[in-house]
Amino acid sequence: MGWVGFFRIFAHKNRHINMTEKRQEYIDQLLQELKALESRALTIKNEDTVPFSFFRESFDKTQRVMRLLHEMEVLQIDDMKQQMERLVLFLSESENRRKTEAKEAIEEKIANETAQTEEVSAKVTEIEIEQTPPPQRNAYAEKIVLPEYKNPRKVEHTPTPPSVVESVQEEVTQEEIAPTRTLNDTIQVAPTALDLKKGISLNDRFLFQRELFNNSRTEMDSTISKLNSFNHYNDAERFLRETTPWDFENETVVMFLESIKKGF
Repeated sequence: MGWVGFFRIFAHKNRHINMTEKRQEYIDQLLQELKALESRALTIKNEDTVPFSFFRESFDKTQRVMRLLHEMEVLQIDDMKQQMERLVLFLSESENRRKTEAKEAIEEKIANETAQTEEVSAKVTEIEIEQTPPPQRNAYAEKIVLPEYKNPRKVEHTPTPPSVVESVQEEVTQEEIAPTRTLNDTIQVAPTALDLKKGISLNDRFLFQRELFNNSRTEMDSTISKLNSFNHYNDAERFLRETTPWDFENETVVMFLESIKKGF
């Protein structure tokens, strides 16, 4: 595992510790609010009338309890995201390590086979040199000088006059050269189908699913599948404005529109 992977795991551990502390803090606050609400309810249990301040204070405490529960839910979702990221990181590091080990083993095997082949070739060359007898010299033919051979059918080359060369070059330059067609010109690439879901990160998917699609993954996938059928972004945006009750000035809605716009 490289230094980058080590630091990522270290950062994940620290973030997990911080989340645990934050969750404990939310639980303590939740228990305090519930105990305070219980204590307030016990004080009016035996009274004939209930003061109006009880309802106001109880409503405020209930709102704080709901807010704490919402914060704990968001914290839990973030914790699940981090666990998934750690799992993906671990699988990626394991796959890279496996590929590296396999590559090193193949390179080592090739190097050993190459060394063995070179060693065998060197031995075979030495044996051939030892077994090849030295060439025998003919003392009688050393001082004989043979006459130079001339082919009687060989015709001497006559240079072409410059005027003829220039006329031929002019004829070649005046010919029209037909443009050649390449393989890329004849191949027609079929248009690829859109997949807007690939342009949305994992964190944004959780956010859009919770804020825009009632925390329903099926509803979000169905909407994105319909958006994939459009060829232009303007048609997709018009479809959303006509079929959804969203506030298109909302920050989450704007983020969703920007995410799908990248896929067109």
